[in-house]
Amino acid sequence: FFVNPELYRVRSCALALNNWKDKLPMEKVAIYETLVRSYFESADPKPRIENDTNGDTPPSYNILTPELLQQVIDLEYRVANPTFISGSQILVESLEQDDNKIEAFIKDWRCHFLRVARPKFLPTGWDVDSPVFSGVD
Repeated sequence: FFVNPELYRVRSCALALNNWKDKLPMEKVAIYETLVRSYFESADPKPRIENDTNGDTPPSYNILTPELLQQVIDLEYRVANPTFISGSQILVESLEQDDNKIEAFIKDWRCHFLRVARPKFLPTGWDVDSPVFSGVD
């Protein structure tokens, strides 16, 4: 994931206002409120009030209600990385459905398991060189 720094900052300000407004210096409160208001104004340039029947009256963000602050707190500031490829996907693609590569990989992991875990007991018949494929399709 990527972190959207602007959304993260707005969310942090809303969280501070929601939880600690009475303990913050007035200068900080003013800065945080301005930042949250500007987010609402830029996110919804011509917003509508829920109870507005004709849809012409824009809401006022002068008073940041707990509900408005909660909307900002609930923002998803993490954005999925479109170029991310998981390690397991890279592994599967590198094995290319080649039975020899898959078998070599599994045997390497078995050796790694023995070196790292140093098990005292293994099931009867367990061996690094046990067949990987059962022959059943």
